[in-house]
Amino acid sequence: MIEMASPVKWLIDVLKDFDKRRIANNEERFRLFFETTYLDLLAIHRNHIEMLRKCETELPAFLSLNGKAHTWYAGMNAEILSREEVPEQVERVKRLWQSAREESGGDRVKLRALSSELIKIVDHPSERRYIFGVINYFIHPERMYIDAPGIDRKIKSLIDQGPDAILDSPSLTVWEQIRSEEDPDKIRHVFGITRGHLLARWSEVSERYAEVFTSHISVKA
Repeated sequence: MIEMASPVKWLIDVLKDFDKRRIANNEERFRLFFETTYLDLLAIHRNHIEMLRKCETELPAFLSLNGKAHTWYAGMNAEILSREEVPEQVERVKRLWQSAREESGGDRVKLRALSSELIKIVDHPSERRYIFGVINYFIHPERMYIDAPGIDRKIKSLIDQGPDAILDSPSLTVWEQIRSEEDPDKIRHVFGITRGHLLARWSEVSERYAEVFTSHISVKA
């Protein structure tokens, strides 16, 4: 699995490097760039999902297990916590998320500012939709489904605005939602909603990737 300090920086670097290995043949370009990039992104996505699940599991939960009275538990082994240990465990999980998954705000700002220029590195419609989808995967916390014509309109508007255009990212990040929260159930809810949105965004990226595959790869009967 890919381990990296900033998947957002990875995306910026890999897209900037695209021109250096640009190939006119659609199928070769797909194999050398889009396929390999998609597989790298899949590894990043899996890491992201695993970290969300780990954080959800590590959060304290007030449960009744094996017929015993309600008690605070946390972790894969359902370790018992005293009530006094609950706030400390909540803070530990919040720090785990911040250090392991939360992207640098500066990297997100840079990606938003570069979005127009990064999308313009290709001119094939399905390639542009895919790159648009991947950028949104990283900077838009919630699901943002748009069909192909809608994406084309957004891309055209973005490019028409010139190099100073900035792609919107209106929703709060996970860290902004949990930073001041102390209730483990509310934090768990944020993680669960985030995981659902993430899976939906990945589905959208995969749909855009399938479009590139269909338009670039000739399948012989």
